[in-house]
Amino acid sequence: MLGTRPTKPDVINKMATVVQSVNKHWVRPATRSFAGTRNQQKAAADRYVREAYNDLARQEHIKFAAELTLATRVDMVVLCLLAWYDMLTTKEKKRIGHTGSEVH
Repeated sequence: MLGTRPTKPDVINKMATVVQSVNKHWVRPATRSFAGTRNQQKAAADRYVREAYNDLARQEHIKFAAELTLATRVDMVVLCLLAWYDMLTTKEKKRIGHTGSEVH
């Protein structure tokens, strides 16, 4: 649905275009409608667009996961947990209660 993430230059406007094309009811507020100095307003307006774009990606992932069988979803969760555990340092593993030898 989203394709590749927009890259420079003008990432924010490209993201806004993608969001608007997917959701016709989405409106991009003017930069001056956000509180703060000009730099703060611009940062807040950019964050608003990024959050809307990232929300589309989350919705796409949710739809994809909903189409999977239960067994496949369980496999994905287990593989994600194993990958997460594998990336932990020894100190982090001890913090979560793992004190034995490495599991492979």
